[in-house]
Amino acid sequence: MHTDSGRQTGAILVVTLLLVAAMSIMGVAAMRTAALQERMARAEADRQLAFAAAETALRTGEAWLQGAVLPPFDADRGFFPASHNEAAGGNGEIDWQRTGRPVEDYPGVSEPPRYVIEALPANLMSGEDMAADTPVADGALFRVTARGTGAS
Repeated sequence: MHTDSGRQTGAILVVTLLLVAAMSIMGVAAMRTAALQERMARAEADRQLAFAAAETALRTGEAWLQGAVLPPFDADRGFFPASHNEAAGGNGEIDWQRTGRPVEDYPGVSEPPRYVIEALPANLMSGEDMAADTPVADGALFRVTARGTGAS
């Protein structure tokens, strides 16, 4: 048996290097995909935490409204009268740090959830009759607006 070692061209080496390069590219792509999915999962958990915090603030505001004696709606401590635009800072955006009432002891968030309550003018409810001989029911209307943040 005679083998001619001088005639070998190194094809195995080239094929092996190409396979290693292809597997490396696939590994890097898989790692990037996993990192992206982890960031997306973290953002979704943060969004759900913020939603739960805002819901807690909303329920706290509703509980205030169901109290036996309502606080005065004097544009202080998160309670605003119907004619007052202070909650929105005069431009349609609420200044949460200055006017929002915080919900204390809500764990895991970067800042406490906050809410504001606005007394609304007494208007007809949607779908009510506007006939002149039908009295409008007296009732107070309020709008509770809440904001929550996540952990980051």
